[in-house]
Amino acid sequence: MSRLSSAEMLDFMFGPELEYADGRTVNTAEYVNSAPGVIVLVAVSWCGHSRKFSPQFKDYLDQRPGKYAVILIPSEDDERKFREYQKTMPWPAVTFEHGFSTVSPRLMQHLEFPGFPSAAAYDSEGNMLTRDVTGLVRGNKELPDPMMPDEDDSAADVDSNSESEEEQGWD
Repeated sequence: MSRLSSAEMLDFMFGPELEYADGRTVNTAEYVNSAPGVIVLVAVSWCGHSRKFSPQFKDYLDQRPGKYAVILIPSEDDERKFREYQKTMPWPAVTFEHGFSTVSPRLMQHLEFPGFPSAAAYDSEGNMLTRDVTGLVRGNKELPDPMMPDEDDSAADVDSNSESEEEQGWD
């Protein structure tokens, strides 16, 4: 199984650099390795649920500093609107072209597209911890601890009919 921490997989999935709304860039591998876990968030500017979730998600993570690096994935065809929306969030995004054409379709298939916003949490090895970040945050429940991926956390994945965690790689 491919691992999120491999440079090739990071490059393939997210590109070599991520971009903040103000134009600053950060090396993808360095950013991902800055925290024990990674949350990949797919949200769109035109979705009321995405707009409502983003500040709630930021507040939630502010109360749990240092556990997760967040990567925003553009999933719409209007770059100007996406960039305006991105300004409301502190996280870097994959480049618009890379996200819209490459990452978003594969990620949405991997997450079984529950709708916007969608987010999944991974440990530093690239193992999915949960595909229901949005549900856990909305319910103010704890996300799985990325430092303890084998921990039995019944809230980690609300879809009990899904594949086992070992079967859910980035492949």
